[in-house]
Amino acid sequence: MSFWNDLAQGFNGQPVMPRPVPETIRRQIRRIRTWNEAKEVTDFLVDNFGDPPRTPVFRVPPSELYGPEYIVNTFAYYIPTSQVSESIHPPIDLSKSEILVGSIRYRLWARSQPIVSSANLEEIPENCQSIFAVDCFCVDRRFRSKGRKIGTWLLKYLHYFANTNAIPYAVFMKEGKPLAIPSWPFRSGIYAWIKIPPARQAISSHTKMPLNQIREDRALAWLYNYYNLQQNLLINSSQLVNKILKSSDNPKLYPMTHNQYNAFWYLYRDSVSLWILIRVENTNQIHTKGGNIGYFTDVYISHMFNSDKIGLSGLLYEIACHISKIHNYSWVWLDSELVVISQDTDTSKEERLNSNRELSVTGEASGLGWKVDGPYNWYGFQW
Repeated sequence: MSFWNDLAQGFNGQPVMPRPVPETIRRQIRRIRTWNEAKEVTDFLVDNFGDPPRTPVFRVPPSELYGPEYIVNTFAYYIPTSQVSESIHPPIDLSKSEILVGSIRYRLWARSQPIVSSANLEEIPENCQSIFAVDCFCVDRRFRSKGRKIGTWLLKYLHYFANTNAIPYAVFMKEGKPLAIPSWPFRSGIYAWIKIPPARQAISSHTKMPLNQIREDRALAWLYNYYNLQQNLLINSSQLVNKILKSSDNPKLYPMTHNQYNAFWYLYRDSVSLWILIRVENTNQIHTKGGNIGYFTDVYISHMFNSDKIGLSGLLYEIACHISKIHNYSWVWLDSELVVISQDTDTSKEERLNSNRELSVTGEASGLGWKVDGPYNWYGFQW
C-alpha cells in the first residue's frame, strides 16, 4: 500500500506527478510490443495471478496485451538473474540473463462520448475523455514480500507513463472488502453467478428468442438514447439499471473494449418498450471446476421491468444460457441487484463458488438459480 499512501493527496481530483523512478528501475520495466513478449506475460499470469488451483486460472491471450498506446499498454518488469541472491523455489533458470517478476496493464475502459473503441486517434475529439482500467497487476509469487517493492515500482512507472502520455484518468476494481485508502469506491456491489448446465446449453441453442449480437457503434447509439431518456424520467433508488459513475458530479460514460474478441454487445428486444442491452465480457478465467467464465459487465434495462424482478431473473438466465452456448461459457457472473438470489444460505462460499450441481427444474423455470458471491468495489482516480 505504500504507493497509494504516497498519493493520498491526489485523491482530491487533482493530478499528482510521481516521484522520479530510478533509472535502474526504468531500464528493467518495458512496454510489451510484440506477440512473443506478450506470450511470456500470458504464461506468467497463468502461473502467478491469484492462487491457482484454489482460484481461477487467469489466461489472457497475447493479442489482448499489446496495441496502440491509446487503447492498451502492458508493462513487464524484469530483473537480471545475477541480482537474485535470495533462496527461492522453484529455482530460477540461470541460463537466462533476466527473469520476468511482475506485470501490469492499462487498458481502455470507457469514454465520455459514444465513440467506438476502434476509432483512430485523430477521429477522437479533444473534449472526449478516455478512462483506462488498471489490471493484470501481478508479482511473481516467489518474490512477494522479499523487500524488492516490485508492485510499487510497477505502479510508479505506470503513474509516470500515464501522465507523460496525457491519459491520467483511470479506474481499478478490488474484490472483497473496500481498500483502506482515503477514497470511496464510486461503484460497489455483490456478484451473482450461475453455472450453465450442459443440458440447458443444448436447449438454448434451439430456442428462438429476440436476442441479437450488435456492433459496438449501434450499442453506443442505444446507450446514448438511454441516457437521454433517463434525464427526462423520475429516477428512484429501486430502479433496476446498471450505474456507471452515476452521480451529479460525473458524466455518463460509455463502456469500451480494447479487443474486438474480448467483449460483445447483445440486444434483447421483445417490443418497442421491452428491451435489454447487455455487454458481456470474456474474463479470460478458467473456473476451478473447469469451464470459461463470462461476465455481464453492463446491463441496461427498459422501464418495463421495474416491478418484475423475478421475471427479469428468469429472462437473464435464459439470455445467459443463449450467450454461453455461442461463446463457450460454463459460468456467468453479473451484479446481484439485477436478479433474485437462490436461498441457499447454509452453503459455504467455497461450495457456492465450486458447486457443480445442475439447476433443478423448478429453479430453471422460476429463474431463481442465481447464487450470491462476494462483494466488489470500483475506484476512480486521476494519477
